[in-house]
Amino acid sequence: MTLRRVWFVLPLDLAMDHNKGEFGPELELEVQEAPMPRNNRGRGLGIGNALEPEPVALAPQPPEGRGFYLDANSKKQFDKAYTTQEFAEAQARLRAEKEPKRPFGVFSCVSVFETTVPTVIEKEFNENGELRLVGK
Repeated sequence: MTLRRVWFVLPLDLAMDHNKGEFGPELELEVQEAPMPRNNRGRGLGIGNALEPEPVALAPQPPEGRGFYLDANSKKQFDKAYTTQEFAEAQARLRAEKEPKRPFGVFSCVSVFETTVPTVIEKEFNENGELRLVGK
């Protein structure tokens, strides 16, 4: 199997699925409640006679050093992979032009970790009760 490097173009406003929460090393976390949405139907902010919705507060993100599960809308952003960095950067520019004020990043693999099949080592106890490798 041949593996090749790929790049992704993703918006930087990926959101957490608060039903699944976060994961990671055990840290002391302060319990934070997500802000409750307010029902503002038919009410304005008192700016002239215009009815303007109240800005939506973003839900808190997990602390540094922890991961989080993506919500359904954020998962949809992972539907394309690019074969070169140049192509990915060009696509990021196009998306940024189509969606002003929304930042897009270009991502690729940083580190690779792989294990191999473990080698079986034969050992035995000698007359003195010491565990030793079986010699050749």
